[in-house]
Amino acid sequence: MASLKEDAERRLITMCDERKELAPLEDGYLYYFPSVGGAIAPWELRAIADELDRRNADWDRKVQEALSSG
Repeated sequence: MASLKEDAERRLITMCDERKELAPLEDGYLYYFPSVGGAIAPWELRAIADELDRRNADWDRKVQEALSSG
């Protein structure tokens, strides 16, 4: 059973996806583009950063492999 924190983080990431706030730049990595103004709590920023790290992990492995073999 998920904790209240895990549920809140999941809702936050779902909202980011619905708003298309996690998007790639030219380097192929995903970044956070907030679509609304206002304050963002530290726990929300950490949850978004953790999600970006998770989603960028495969691409980062490929980039690191390409850089080390070149």
